[in-house]
Amino acid sequence: MEKVLSQEKCFIHFWVKKKILYEIEKFNEGSEKLVSKNVRYKCVEPSKIDEIVPELLLVDNAIIDVGASSVDEFLQNSKEHNLFDVIDMIVIPTVLESKQVADTIKIVKELQKFGSSEEKIFIVLNKVKEELDNNKAIEQNPHYNSLALSFSSTGVEYDPEYRLLEYEVVDKISELELSIADVLADKTDYMKEIERIKKDENIPKEEKLKSVKELYDKHLVQKRAKEMQKDFERLAARLAVFIK
Repeated sequence: MEKVLSQEKCFIHFWVKKKILYEIEKFNEGSEKLVSKNVRYKCVEPSKIDEIVPELLLVDNAIIDVGASSVDEFLQNSKEHNLFDVIDMIVIPTVLESKQVADTIKIVKELQKFGSSEEKIFIVLNKVKEELDNNKAIEQNPHYNSLALSFSSTGVEYDPEYRLLEYEVVDKISELELSIADVLADKTDYMKEIERIKKDENIPKEEKLKSVKELYDKHLVQKRAKEMQKDFERLAARLAVFIK
C-alpha cells in the first residue's frame, strides 16, 4: 500500500526529531519510509498497546501517533493497559468542519472518561485556509463557535493560536517519498542546477525539459517547506511549554 504523508503526520515527523516515534496503525501500515533516518521508529497495531508500555516507562521523550482508523481501538486498549498514566500530553488535530468538530469532542470526552485530565489535552486546528490565518477570522467561523462552546463544557481550554495552515507542499513531499527532515536538510541550489543544464549544449532538448521540471519541482518543495517550517517551529515551541 502506498504511504501518503498527511499534514499532521508531516508536523509530527518534524516535531519528533531525536525522540522515539510510535505509530499506531492497523496492519502495520505505517509511514516508516517517510520518517527521518535519525528517528527511532516503531509501528504498532492498536491491539498490541501493552507491548510499548514498558518501553515508554524507560524513555524520556516519545511521540505516539494514532491513525484515524485506529483511534477507538487505541483508546479502549490504552484504558485496559493504563497507557494514559505515562502520557504527559495529548494533541488532537481537527479542522473547522461540523463532522470533524463533533468527532473531536467525542474523543475528548472519551479521554476524560478514561481518566485523562483537561490539562493534558490540546486541540490543534489543522489545514487552516490562508485567509483565516489570524485569531479574529478563526473566531468568526461558525464551526469555531461550536468548537469553543463544546470545549467550555469539558474544561479543556482551546486556543486558536494552536494551528497549522493548509500546505499543498505536503502532497509533493509525499510524492517524492521524502521526509520533512530530508527536505529541510537539503542545501542544494536547484536554480543553479537548472542554469547549469540550460547552458549545457550536449544535453538533448527533451532530456533538458524533463530534468528542468524535476529540479524546479524540488526547488518549489524546498522553498515551501521552509515557509512551513516557521509555522511548525512556532507550534512546537508552544507545545513544548507543557512538556515536563
